[in-house]
Amino acid sequence: MRPRLKIFDSDTVNLPDPTVTVLLPVRNGELWIRECLTSILNQTSKDFEVVLIDDGSSDNSVSIALSMNVPQLRVVLGPQAGLARALALGIESARGEFIARQDVDDLSCPERLETQVRAFREDPSMVLLGSSAIEIDSGGGKIGRLRVPKSDRSIRLRGTFVNPFIHTSVMFRRSTALAAGNYSSPSSSPYPEDFDLWGRMLKFGRVRNMTKPLVQYRRTDHGLMAQNARLIGVAAGQVACRNVAEILECAKLSIGDSQLVSMFHWRSRKITLVEAARILALILRIRLKFGLLPMFQGLPIRIYLRPIIWLYKTP
Repeated sequence: MRPRLKIFDSDTVNLPDPTVTVLLPVRNGELWIRECLTSILNQTSKDFEVVLIDDGSSDNSVSIALSMNVPQLRVVLGPQAGLARALALGIESARGEFIARQDVDDLSCPERLETQVRAFREDPSMVLLGSSAIEIDSGGGKIGRLRVPKSDRSIRLRGTFVNPFIHTSVMFRRSTALAAGNYSSPSSSPYPEDFDLWGRMLKFGRVRNMTKPLVQYRRTDHGLMAQNARLIGVAAGQVACRNVAEILECAKLSIGDSQLVSMFHWRSRKITLVEAARILALILRIRLKFGLLPMFQGLPIRIYLRPIIWLYKTP
């Protein structure tokens, strides 16, 4: 049963369920909301709805969105209890078979939804699909490209230690997200809710990243991650430790191993030569579980270099 929603715009109950729900959490996004929604409206496929979760905005984000008269738009009052819980409400509220995540400061390329839905139709066993991204600055200028592992095995390997997906690029089956426990977090504090959910969803089917960039990811100094790097990093380290323990089939890692794995997300000290050898040996043990060749498939070279850097460089 779907939760009762507080919807500001026209009621969509009597409309056929769309194939895709674009899930758009917003908190004070007036600077980007018009451009973001325009990129969604310009999709080559029109079989979608937009569920905008207003998670405590105090600016004109919602009024700007409603002024655009988007017929597929529903605005839902968020719980104001953190991004993870806002996203969880969005999943519960969605009517689409597939969920396409979108951040308010990012843009979707016109063929994004059509391309991703086609890939799901071609592979019924796939549950989660992302892509690489064009990186842009606050003014929309291109500053780089974000690359991600492509194949199911390489994603699973990288996803053991670090996030293998660009959150704003992903599309996934709504049913799988719910079966995996939906987005969740232990509190309302900023949390790596995407990294946490992917680890649970990997158990339900195949995953993939598309080589072609389907989104533009905006790099700013005001995003949730930039402003809460330490808090999110510490929590992401705990998620990585859980992943490693599951791959190695042990109840939990030793305190020493947990500290080293966590440092891929938040480093607080230099390490010793023995510790550097220990974390490198752990990486190789994980690699053997996946049998991936060549050496840098799945894990980028920087993963192997970090323990060496930790030996000499003070955080």
